[in-house]
Amino acid sequence: MKLRAIFSLLAALVIATVLTGIFSSPKPAAAHPLGNFTINALARLELLAGGEVRLRYIVDMAEIPAFQELRAIDRDGDGAVSDAEAASYLDRIAPELVRNLDLHIGSERVTLTSSARGLSFPEGQGGLDTLRLTLDLTGALPEGWQSGAAANLSDGNYDGRIGWRQIVVLGGEGIVITETTALTADETAGLTLYPSSRLQSPPDMRQARFRLEAGVSRCSEMRLTP
Repeated sequence: MKLRAIFSLLAALVIATVLTGIFSSPKPAAAHPLGNFTINALARLELLAGGEVRLRYIVDMAEIPAFQELRAIDRDGDGAVSDAEAASYLDRIAPELVRNLDLHIGSERVTLTSSARGLSFPEGQGGLDTLRLTLDLTGALPEGWQSGAAANLSDGNYDGRIGWRQIVVLGGEGIVITETTALTADETAGLTLYPSSRLQSPPDMRQARFRLEAGVSRCSEMRLTP
């Protein structure tokens, strides 16, 4: 049997063992509320009148995808993620995630640059950790936005994977957001508190349209189009 096939078989056996532990565990547990197989993502976009674009992108992996990802992160196989291993993983995965975040304002694609990043492994169920990744990205509004511009933000990451997916768009002081299909508030506190009423049918928002222009922002929350 080839070495790759052996590794694949061992990984399958480990996952099967873990699943047995998860589903047979008698304690209530800190299992992921959306299920052990989900990959959840939130894009929170903030536009500032000074011309700055800020986008916080959060990925929350449940136990099984986190376990699979950890096999690639923990390169020395010692069961612990060192700072160097975490940095190496972020160096590899962050550019890919950013490439798949497409923000167009008017006819221009906004270039997004990473300003901060984080990786952590909150405890899950069945002896497994979950995975939480955060990217803070910045960019610049194109010239002429003050007169009004149509915009679109799409998230092409983890295509085909189930999970909670949302896009939030906020206008800072001096910017008005209208005609938006995005949310104007994060209902999950950064993918840490999922509303129980929506767990059976989580949102799958991977694209949002809106318009922005200079003006006085409305204080009330707004969502115009589902």
